[in-house]
Amino acid sequence: MNWDKMKDEALKYLQDYLKIDTSNPPGNEIKGALFLKGILDKENISTRIYETSPRRGNLIAKIEGNKGEKPLYLLNHIDVVPVDREKWEFEPFGGEIRDGYICGRGTQDMKSMAVVQLMVFILLKRENLSLNRDVYFIASADEEKESILGIVQLIEDIPDVFTPGYVITEGGGGTRGVFTEDDRVIWGIGVGEKKPLFLHLEVKGEAGHGSQPHKNNPNELLVKALNRVLEYKQDEAVISLVEETIRKLGKLPDNKFVNSMTKNTVTVTTLKAGVGEPPMENVIPSLSTASLDCRLLPDINPYEFIENLGKIIDDDRVKIKPVKIPEDVPVSPYDTELFQIIEKAVSKKYPSSVIVAILTPYATDSRYLRNKGFVCYGFTPTVTTKEDLSLMHSDNEKIAVEEFYNGIELLYHIILKFCQKS
Repeated sequence: MNWDKMKDEALKYLQDYLKIDTSNPPGNEIKGALFLKGILDKENISTRIYETSPRRGNLIAKIEGNKGEKPLYLLNHIDVVPVDREKWEFEPFGGEIRDGYICGRGTQDMKSMAVVQLMVFILLKRENLSLNRDVYFIASADEEKESILGIVQLIEDIPDVFTPGYVITEGGGGTRGVFTEDDRVIWGIGVGEKKPLFLHLEVKGEAGHGSQPHKNNPNELLVKALNRVLEYKQDEAVISLVEETIRKLGKLPDNKFVNSMTKNTVTVTTLKAGVGEPPMENVIPSLSTASLDCRLLPDINPYEFIENLGKIIDDDRVKIKPVKIPEDVPVSPYDTELFQIIEKAVSKKYPSSVIVAILTPYATDSRYLRNKGFVCYGFTPTVTTKEDLSLMHSDNEKIAVEEFYNGIELLYHIILKFCQKS
């Protein structure tokens, strides 16, 4: 195989994919789905675009193998989060290469992973390999907003495609400086994840003139409530999966990624108030709202969490409205053949690294599949520094080009070992 030629091809695909703005909202994932379909069509791979709503496209492609083994799903999502262009040092949808990095929204979450999976999928076809199972490439919509127009509707509408099997998707990978203070590469493979609970806080008060303060100002009531929430110290509740990670690595460092694995977290993500557009500085509004992004450990009851939040706020004028109550999601077993193959392949390419099963501190499409009996592994086959990892959903997102190349080769050998007939 000519790896150099393949890498050039992959990089061009990624650059072109990054130039397609699939920010959600509004999504427009159909543009990304059509782009991927054009590539797969050239390889004579049968694909299907499934539009769950106008312009909300999902793509499903399949390479048939022997039906004796459970299928493998290479799952990624097309949508990305929006950008604040003024904060970016480069065009967020330009696919620019700078100082050894490919830059743009989606390089980490998760268009680079999509192209890594795409190239491995194409190589399986080009090599005309005899496979012991069906292999799917699925690019879904709406992952950044609850996945309702993506994997959720796909599972419901086309159940014949989703036979419980194995899934490789986002939610883990290789890192430096995240799980340890030293420079070791730690491979955290996501086998479970925290539950996302999104809450709206709403305060109705008394409108008035800004020059005449009063005690029923909804902005002030909301600020006091938020201060109580943010000052409340969430107890650490290390679950068995995290305890195992600690046993393998030792004391974990104090950083935002690790801390979010050991406790429930609450983040204020939106604040909205004011009268007029733009809002008038001299008017007290009658309504003030905020959004909270709460991430719960797997064994936490969301109803009890909301009840406790109400006790912390201790003000009946502040109404707590859940957007959606999350379901309990099982942890995927990590004593499987696929997990062992991943371990061996990673150890061969990165001999001094450590591989651990982890709790992913954020939510992915895996939560919907694990509840249907799928074994899901969060495994992005690239190594990322703590600094670069912090750019996910932030400004100036980027990934090292060399790591992108390494990821293709690593994932290819894993899939080949798992899917090729003996």
